[in-house]
Amino acid sequence: MSREPRGVQSIEVGARLLMALAEQAEPMMLRDIANAAEIAPAQAHAYMVSYRKSGLVEQEEATGRYRLGPFALMMALAKLRGFDPIGVADRRGRMLCDETGLSVAISVWGAYGPTVVRVLEVLGEIHMNTRPGTVYSLTGTATGKLFAHYLPEALVSATLRQQRSEAARSRIVGSAVDLRQVQAEVDFVGDHGYAVTDSTPVPGISAISAPVFEVGGQLSLALTIIGRDDVIDRRPESTHLKALLAAANDISAQLGHFEKPEGRMAAPANASAGRRPRRNEDDKGLT
Repeated sequence: MSREPRGVQSIEVGARLLMALAEQAEPMMLRDIANAAEIAPAQAHAYMVSYRKSGLVEQEEATGRYRLGPFALMMALAKLRGFDPIGVADRRGRMLCDETGLSVAISVWGAYGPTVVRVLEVLGEIHMNTRPGTVYSLTGTATGKLFAHYLPEALVSATLRQQRSEAARSRIVGSAVDLRQVQAEVDFVGDHGYAVTDSTPVPGISAISAPVFEVGGQLSLALTIIGRDDVIDRRPESTHLKALLAAANDISAQLGHFEKPEGRMAAPANASAGRRPRRNEDDKGLT
């Protein structure tokens, strides 16, 4: 077994200081930064002096508090230029697939609703009829209910009307019903941080879906594990669920988000790509 190469300890200590600043929205006192990095304030001060000279941090003249500086912003922007949420999710999703022995679907918001962009299958487990380009219903799938909880009500209502239209039914997987019929399941997402379906929309096949967030707390994509009812463990204490949530959190962290947002979120950047459906009598009463 190969050993981890020896690193530079001072750089690792310095990284803990910068991480402490990155995790706080407000400027911090030196003692608080030092406590977070688990080093003495005097040692932390020496790092801050060098970081100020390099532009990694800056110090407020009035309060003496520290925050990340312009060079840290340049580094963040350089990282964002190579931003690839799907690639990050694909790599971590393959690990999740190997860990659980379950198939994994990665979905984003598309013109007609939650749309599958990657399917990672386990050989010999199940043959899914889910493929890249598959659109999930907002009310009949675990992935859909996840998006229904986190996205704005107006966007969800408009998309659901579109999904319920005669023209869209043939390309939507899962039932498209009045949102009030599944409101308890949508609210479950907010209380527990994931969504579950039992033998729907495919009999004998169940799924668990977890959200992945990006910088600013916006929903980036959904990570969903899929398997036979007698294989996938949907209990709150299950190892399958724990592995899924750990993977979703890992991807979120790699995309720059470290905390679970509360309530509904802003519409995705590509939400306008969907065609605005015409309102008709069947749409009355939809929420």
